[in-house]
Amino acid sequence: MQPYSTEQSILAGHIEVKELFQYVQKNAKSFDAYEMERDIFAKVMKIGFSAMVYGTR
Repeated sequence: MQPYSTEQSILAGHIEVKELFQYVQKNAKSFDAYEMERDIFAKVMKIGFSAMVYGTR
């Protein structure tokens, strides 16, 4: 797999964060607070991992 450039990493991060907000907007009324927090936390951890991995390439 070809490494991302810094610009590609930043763009990928922006897309992931935008998708996170879309997920929250779409599902906020159907989950209780605990479920939403759990899902947000899991998604944020994946975004952070991606940033860490792509940032070292």
